[in-house]
Amino acid sequence: MSDNNRTGQQPPDRADEAAEAFVGCLQEQRAGHEQASLERSLAEDPALAEAFGSVADTWQSLGDHAKSPEFMALREQALARARLANSRRWSRPIAAGFRGWRGVAAAVVLLAVLVSVQLSPLGYWPGQYRTGIGEQRTVELDDHSQITLDAVTRLRVSYTDQARIVYLGEGQAQFSVARDPLRPFRVVAGDRTIIALGTVFTVEVVDRQVRVAMLEGKVAVLPTEAAKAMPARAPSTVTEAEHAHSNLVELTTGEALYVKQDGSATLVPHADLDAATAWRQGRIVFNKTPLAEAVLRLNRYSRWQLRIDSETLETMKISGVFTAGDTAAFAEAVQLSLPIVADHSAADTISLRARSKQ
Repeated sequence: MSDNNRTGQQPPDRADEAAEAFVGCLQEQRAGHEQASLERSLAEDPALAEAFGSVADTWQSLGDHAKSPEFMALREQALARARLANSRRWSRPIAAGFRGWRGVAAAVVLLAVLVSVQLSPLGYWPGQYRTGIGEQRTVELDDHSQITLDAVTRLRVSYTDQARIVYLGEGQAQFSVARDPLRPFRVVAGDRTIIALGTVFTVEVVDRQVRVAMLEGKVAVLPTEAAKAMPARAPSTVTEAEHAHSNLVELTTGEALYVKQDGSATLVPHADLDAATAWRQGRIVFNKTPLAEAVLRLNRYSRWQLRIDSETLETMKISGVFTAGDTAAFAEAVQLSLPIVADHSAADTISLRARSKQ
């Protein structure tokens, strides 16, 4: 076994290659074939994949400490070492010095990108943000719009001169949209697209269902396929979109829209906005919510996961206000209100089973 394997360190060439690949991902959007090639390389080369993961983990940890005195001192040391390496490499044979310089260059570029470019530590790719179990983050976009991500939320931001588009893949988020009439703000969630100008609203995607709740202002919600057919700059107002699509729903302050898995939508004129935003205060509100949906939501907040052992239990309804992450309290409430027994025997799972009849 080599020294590198005994110490858990990656061979220098793999570390250099991983650093260069990661820096490339941060600096620009890769073409589709380049991204596919990188993914194949990571799948086929476990050593490279491990090195790439180590670089990614380092990047994420550095993001939280970029402005600390300790990090700034390390930055100065890294730059000094880079200057020294740069001067030394000219005294070496080209073939021998190139590999070492490549690793130093990749490390310095990674550090420089971290210091000079405002990229989020939430994700490893430009414009992509994600949160883990129990984690909430707020990010500010280039136009000063703000997005607060709830736990286990994944989204991608695409800004151009003509459009501002956010793709919400899973989870939920609150959007505070900076006004820009020339570039409507779009949130693509499931099979719906929300178009806003300057508003505050929340969007949730859970089990292929979409919920939109309006806190301030006005938005238009329409099928994503219909939104794709629109020009990038249009509609500049909700009224224009309304004329263009009869199946559009307009939401104003205090209203909400629930879109089911089958695509049917329900407008709620007097929505419970406190319930829609309770997650911002670490609470979850259920109102006759199917147990399967409640479990999906609660599992965002705790590594102690809930599991339903029978499909017959999934449609049972649960109501109440719960603390995000307090899985045990929820399981206790379920036992009291439904014919269910909570099994705590597993180390990291609470199984919900039908209570046997006496």
